[in-house]
Amino acid sequence: MRRLVSTVQQRIAAEIARTVGEREAILAAREMRRLANHCRSPKGNFLKLSRQDLEVILTNRGTGDSTNRRCLQIIRRIYDVAVHLRMIRENPAASITRPKYKQTRPDYSVDQSLVDELIAYCWSALRLHDSPLVAFRTLLKLALVYALSSGAFLSELPAVRCDDLLSDGLVVGRGSRKRRLNLSSDAAIALRNYRSVRIATIQGRRAVLLFVTESGKAIYFKLVWKLLDKVIHKAGVGDLGLTPAKLQRASVKLLADNDLDWLDAFAVHGYRGIPNVKLKPYSSDELAEFVDRLHPMSADRASRQ
Repeated sequence: MRRLVSTVQQRIAAEIARTVGEREAILAAREMRRLANHCRSPKGNFLKLSRQDLEVILTNRGTGDSTNRRCLQIIRRIYDVAVHLRMIRENPAASITRPKYKQTRPDYSVDQSLVDELIAYCWSALRLHDSPLVAFRTLLKLALVYALSSGAFLSELPAVRCDDLLSDGLVVGRGSRKRRLNLSSDAAIALRNYRSVRIATIQGRRAVLLFVTESGKAIYFKLVWKLLDKVIHKAGVGDLGLTPAKLQRASVKLLADNDLDWLDAFAVHGYRGIPNVKLKPYSSDELAEFVDRLHPMSADRASRQ
């Protein structure tokens, strides 16, 4: 059987292999890796997921009736073994009911204050560092928060992409997962200035969804995807359920409300759109002025509107 990263996963898989069978152990190992990825930790933190967390994960796994039934059986077996091995006291998956066929996905609406908290953290981090490189990386993270409104990472699945831009909504996903994501009229106007494309390769990587502006510049999401995860945890809002998928709904509105034309500065090759950010050292005052000039809520920008 494939070597597992976590001792916790290895013990559970070994117990399933001993009591049920090798094939079931392989399926359980695969499911545990997915659960661990959801927790962003391979060391057994997935055992601390609540019943509600597991329900969301199961619903996001797919709409097929047999798929959900199979996943639920495996998840329950994993947690039963964890109880048996005294890793946890009770099985949170025991009372989960199987999602119905073609059940609607959960609503990803999120409290606007959580998004504001994350954005405030990014801007405060910018002001704390004299290093333009540190500030630039933080600015990239903030840009990605807004850019998530494209639908490229709906349900935290990079393969689910935005197929079409409509006048009042997005069609996201593909196949049986395709569905309409309704937007406000203001957000729809903002998104009509962009178009989604797919290209064969970028710098030798597999094709990914890009956001291309009418001026021809593009935002390459995948290079800074991991940076966003770190920002969410450092901001202290990860435990409150603020995920990239939830941020999409709120960030669409932020695009429209805050006149985020400065996102055009982020190009594919090295993000060279911001002049001189890597060419000279900035003082604290210069960096503060630089941040204020780009800040979507700055007084200077508000006076121009």
